[in-house]
Amino acid sequence: MLAGWLAGGAAGLARQKRGIANLRGQSSLVRMPYWLSLQADTQARCGRTGDAVATLDAAETAAAVRGDAWWLPEIRRMRAGHSSGERREKLLRSALELAQQQGSVALAHRCLEDLVGPSAEAFGRVRDNANGGGTPGS
Repeated sequence: MLAGWLAGGAAGLARQKRGIANLRGQSSLVRMPYWLSLQADTQARCGRTGDAVATLDAAETAAAVRGDAWWLPEIRRMRAGHSSGERREKLLRSALELAQQQGSVALAHRCLEDLVGPSAEAFGRVRDNANGGGTPGS
């Protein structure tokens, strides 16, 4: 899976498709949302936006079905990248909230950066919130 992601292009997508099929064939579904997000990233880099969106939606469904939500904030952040307006903001805020609930400062920072832009101040707000401080964005 990682080799396909690193390779990119049609060859990388083919590797990822085989990898996901092999994992599913072995009923090895742990971290499937993560693997699907890598495939979606490769699809997006290949200009296959519709496929990327469908794969991210499948990743979110897989996370919900299996309770495998550790990577869900990033999946929602990635999905927001293919959305605009209120839908984009709603996805980013949902991703940020979930990352904060999970205590994932890195994923929360990525979400906040997409909401307000990169800044040291934004990182400080995420860090402070993780340490019991105020609410990011306030």
